[in-house]
Amino acid sequence: MNLIKQGEFLLLDGATGSNLMAAGLPAGVCVETWVAEHPAVLQNLQQEFVKAGSGVVLASTFGANPQKLSSYHLESQTDSLNKQLYTLSVEGVGDSAVVAGDVSPSGLFLAPMGDATFDDLLQLYDAQIAALQQAGAELVVIETQMTMADARAALICAKKRGLTAFVTITVEAGGRTLSGMSLPAAVVTLQSMGADAVGLNCSCGPVSMAELLKEAAPVAKVPLIAKPNAGEPGNPLPPEQFGQAAASLADCGAVILGGCCGTTPDHIACLVNELQGKTPQTAKSTEEYLSDERQVYALSQNPVTETFAVTEDLMDDLMDVDPDTDLVVLSLQSAEDAHLLADALSVCRVPLCFASNNTDALTAALKVYQGRAAVQGEGVTSELIQIFGCLPL
Repeated sequence: MNLIKQGEFLLLDGATGSNLMAAGLPAGVCVETWVAEHPAVLQNLQQEFVKAGSGVVLASTFGANPQKLSSYHLESQTDSLNKQLYTLSVEGVGDSAVVAGDVSPSGLFLAPMGDATFDDLLQLYDAQIAALQQAGAELVVIETQMTMADARAALICAKKRGLTAFVTITVEAGGRTLSGMSLPAAVVTLQSMGADAVGLNCSCGPVSMAELLKEAAPVAKVPLIAKPNAGEPGNPLPPEQFGQAAASLADCGAVILGGCCGTTPDHIACLVNELQGKTPQTAKSTEEYLSDERQVYALSQNPVTETFAVTEDLMDDLMDVDPDTDLVVLSLQSAEDAHLLADALSVCRVPLCFASNNTDALTAALKVYQGRAAVQGEGVTSELIQIFGCLPL
């Protein structure tokens, strides 16, 4: 699905939640079922966003994955709710805009933060994304991602089904996700896995978002997304000021723009107006990069490497790595090695290469490692490279 035209910006919509609350959405209810019961409220809002200039609106499916719906004992309605809500938006905007399926964080965490597995995430995201595709979605926006486990799992499910996928993370005050990933590292990881665009939503207002985008632009090979809040907490910007500040994100590399919490159709209209006369930046990196959960690394031609077996001492081994080391090679023997790897990743500060003749061992390691890894050995397959975006050495 080719949404981005040469020399043009792509405009997303603004906030859904804050505008629905202003229109009567009560606190504490399931947003998805409330929208299904009050379709005109959402349809009117999305029609106003389209009039303001949005070329893409997001269906109200943000919390419609089985885990989130289970909080209301509605997980059995995952399929029907996603189809109903997607269709509702399509009927509302017709051919005037593209409707995207909206995909949120699962609410689950992998070890050591929780007890979910990567396969659990794949299963719940596939249930939602399959329903969206059956309803007609060709684009999914995987947004407000706080961990790379969620972002990667949802992206894998979307690409498996041949869908166009945008992914946006949300970061905390220090510029990193809840799991410690920076935007540059997320861009490197997700674009290698096939994301069609990567960026930020929520997180902060447009002024603070500018510096984060500048850091990511040098490593980006795909369009960058900027969907800032109306302003910083307690200091929302009026539409005109938001439009000016958000439009400046185009100068930081953003090609796809919109608004998040607090942004109204008026905010989007002002953004569209301020973008007039600007041209998207097209220069993109041609270098190959690896990443771990906290860093981005340019891959040198002759990297200095260290090799370790995955043992009970792996955490100590990684902590003792010479800081001048470019790459650590981990020799994997079986899928069980992934458990030891998961426990040790919190101290990893250098890029990793997984070496194995065992495809199952490599697969298990790539599920727990949330950055972009290198791989080598007879166990490496083209399918692994495609799914996980790893770099064969």
